[in-house]
Amino acid sequence: MYKEVISEFQSALQDFAKEKLIESGFTGEEFFFENLKDSNGVENKKSTLNIGLEDKTYHVFHADTMRFATVDFSAKSVARIFMSDKLFNQLPLKPDYTTVIESSGWAKVTTQSVDYILSIAKEAFEIALKSYHPNEVFGCCSRYVQCSDAGKCLHPCQLYALGCQYRVNLEAGSVFYGVHKNV
Repeated sequence: MYKEVISEFQSALQDFAKEKLIESGFTGEEFFFENLKDSNGVENKKSTLNIGLEDKTYHVFHADTMRFATVDFSAKSVARIFMSDKLFNQLPLKPDYTTVIESSGWAKVTTQSVDYILSIAKEAFEIALKSYHPNEVFGCCSRYVQCSDAGKCLHPCQLYALGCQYRVNLEAGSVFYGVHKNV
C-alpha cells in the first residue's frame, strides 16, 4: 500500500478516536498507533500498526494499555484488520472473516478497500472504548470530596478514573461525602 493511503487511514482514525474520546470525557490523547517491530526491534516501515488506548499523561498502573486491533497494509493492494473474536462478534455488521488460528481467538478481515477497514476499525474502537475496564481498581482518589459535591468523577485522566470504585457509586447515585451525602 502507498504511504499516502496509510497516512490518510491513520489520520481519519485518529480524528474519529479523538472525537469519541472527548465525547466520553477523556482528553482525546489516549488513542495510539504503535508500529510493530521485528525480532531485532526494528520497526516494520509503518505498514503494520497496533491501535488502542493508553494513559499518556499519568502513566499509572491502573490504566493498562489496551491494544484492541492490528491493521496490516503490507500486502499489495490488500488491507487486513485483526481483532479478538470477542470484539469481532460485537460488531453490528459482521464481514466475512477467517480465524487466523482457531485456538488464538483472533478474527482477521481481509479486503482491498481501505475505507472498509477504516469503518470496521471505527466500530471496533467504539465497542472497545465502551467496554474498557482497567485490570486494577482502587477505592477512590484524593478528589473524593470534590467528586461528591459535583456528583461525578472529576479526575482529569478519565482512563485512570475508570478504575475508581467510588465513581461507580456516584454514577449509581450514592454519595458518601460532601454537601450531597445521601448514604
